[in-house]
Amino acid sequence: MDKLYELMDWAEIEAVVYVEEDRPRDILSAKVTPHGILIQGFFPDQEKVSVRVLPGNRLYPMEKVDEEGFFAVLLKGRKIPKYEFVPGGKKDGQGYLNPYEYPCQITEKEEIRFGAGKWYDAYKKLGAHPMVIDDVQGVYFAVWAPNAMRVSVVGDFNNWDGRVCQMNRLDSGIFELFIPNLEIRSIYKYELKSGSGMVYLKSDPYANAFEEQPGDASVIVETDSYHWRDSEWREKNNASSPEGSPMAVYQCSLKEWAERTGDGDNCSYADIAKALAEYVKSMGYTHVELTPVTEYPEDRSQGYEVSGYFAPTSRYGYPKEFM
Repeated sequence: MDKLYELMDWAEIEAVVYVEEDRPRDILSAKVTPHGILIQGFFPDQEKVSVRVLPGNRLYPMEKVDEEGFFAVLLKGRKIPKYEFVPGGKKDGQGYLNPYEYPCQITEKEEIRFGAGKWYDAYKKLGAHPMVIDDVQGVYFAVWAPNAMRVSVVGDFNNWDGRVCQMNRLDSGIFELFIPNLEIRSIYKYELKSGSGMVYLKSDPYANAFEEQPGDASVIVETDSYHWRDSEWREKNNASSPEGSPMAVYQCSLKEWAERTGDGDNCSYADIAKALAEYVKSMGYTHVELTPVTEYPEDRSQGYEVSGYFAPTSRYGYPKEFM
């Protein structure tokens, strides 16, 4: 017990407990110490938490070192094992991998380019991206909030509790965190704490999908799993000379064509695509120009008041269906 308490960084623990820590990975990842492996975790409202060393089912009860729910345990050894937390401490209890054991996915060069306004494909890292890190499936979150004291990921998966998934600040002002084993189509937001202590809930500006109106939470979706099937058309099109061909552009809105199908409120991207393609072909148009398709808050704006620049509107489906 004395050895464990000697290893505690009480100032950092207080920052985590008061939800004002902007670099939680520094304290909440496991560490090799002269006395063994120190594992720490913050589990608000839990009375008991154990560590399960993997593979296997051996549990090591953690000590509750702060009444708000900060736990710690000192394991024997000189090498950090693969492990998971078991809230409740029961042998058959569900385990949760520690999100702070996974490395940052944003490079120093990318941060420099971002600061210079030249990270042109920042959307590939910012937002919520399903991926595999160290053989673990999860979702990587990143958001730029340079003036925030603290940022957390919140959603149904953690009961919208900003104390649970506090994110790591980078020097550029980007906050990031990988959360293992999150389900696709989960909704989420960012909880930000300002320097004045005010707390705000914000949708993800880089989200690839949003929940249906009137909600405005962001949605975790896959965008890399779609298999394009237009290779034959592209090859044929590349062999032609568009400069010498007539061009006729048809401009339209998704809302207009959703209403044309006769079931506007329940119309899908697939329904619109089929009807629109048939019409354009029959009328001899060569190109289609859609009015804004990105997410927008009010129907009357018809997409011109954008709330999600990286997400097709959820009114007719998810990104994969739009593709």
